[in-house]
Parts: sequence; structure tokens; C-alpha cells
Amino acid sequence: MSQKSADAALTASAWLARVRALEGRGELLLAYDVAQQGLTACPDDLWLRHRAVLVLAKAGATARARAELQRLSLVGHAEAEIAALEARLAKDAALAAPPEQRRDLLLRAADLYERVYRRAGGYYPGINLASLRLLAGDVATAERVAGEVLPLCDQAAGDGFYAAVTRAEALLVRGETAALADDLAARGIDETILLPLAAPTIITYTGHMIAAPGAAGR
Repeated sequence: MSQKSADAALTASAWLARVRALEGRGELLLAYDVAQQGLTACPDDLWLRHRAVLVLAKAGATARARAELQRLSLVGHAEAEIAALEARLAKDAALAAPPEQRRDLLLRAADLYERVYRRAGGYYPGINLASLRLLAGDVATAERVAGEVLPLCDQAAGDGFYAAVTRAEALLVRGETAALADDLAARGIDETILLPLAAPTIITYTGHMIAAPGAAGR
């Protein structure tokens, strides 16, 4: 059997496994190419379409991913995981936008995450909703939703890393830095990881101005 014939005989789940294997090695653009090959053989498979867009999003190709979301008929999809992908792309676009456009885009992305969160629950859409509301200036809503997310993280403790970092983000949204430091200590993580979040040190200097090269002075 030729390679072409062998590829044509693969099931959608086999194509998806190939894509995920490449994705796991960080070969995101190659993973996208393989997803496209899989869709040639299995054009109606929902999760191959989802993965094709997701690997583009992970590669930072936001505009291309949004175009593919449209082309593959995934915009406004009822499936929570796909709706969350649409929200993620909206968030990526908002964060990359010029400051004068950012707030409206942040609110749109937050609205998309809120639909997923209210319909399906889960700490992933919840924490994104909270963080986006905070960035858009709606502090009260951000803190309330982050408070809802904390017990969801505790219930999903088996998720390990993802539940732990989501809990940390929720505490940050709520401004509970002392509780966050306690969490880090309990997990054996050095609290200095929080130093980049500290206010910058301000230095005030007064004295003689330094002369330009070739000019008289100090």
C-alpha cells in the first residue's frame, strides 16, 4: 500500500493523534499541516477542525486562526470547548490591539468567555472571564467571578498544575497576595516568583548635569 493510500485509510482519531503528537513536541505549524491532511480525508470531523485552529492559536498566528475558525464553520458553535477557543482568539486579539481599541475588544472577549462559563461552568472560562473583566476596568465583577473560581480549582485539584495556576491567578485578581504567598509556600515554590509583580523601585537623583560629548562641563 502506498503512503497516500495508507493516509487515506486513517480514521479521524488517528489523524488527531498525529496532530497532538506533533503539538506535544512544539511543532505547531507542522501539526497544522497534518490537521489539514486529516481534514482532506475526514472533512466533517469536528475535533480535527478544532485542533487545526487551536495549533494556529498556540503558534501565535491569531489572524490566521480566526480566519480558519470562520472557514471551518466553528464560529458561534454550541460545543463549550470550541466556544472557548473562539473566546481565546478574541482575547489574543484584544491583548495585541492598540491601547485605544483594547477595552472594547477585552469586553467582547469577556462576553464570549462568560457565555461558556454560564453554560458549562469550569475554572478555565471562569478565570479568563475574571481576568478580562479586570483588564477592562470592571473590578467588582472580576473579583466576584474570581471568588467563584477558587472553589472550582479546589474541586479540580486532580488537574495538578492547571488548577494550581488558575487558583493563583484568581487570588491575584482578588488582590489576595498574602493568600497567594501562603499557597506558594505550601507548594514549596519560592515567593520570589512574585517579584516581577511588585511596584518598581524609584530612584531620585539631583546634581550636576552631564555635558554632551565635546561640550564643556562635567
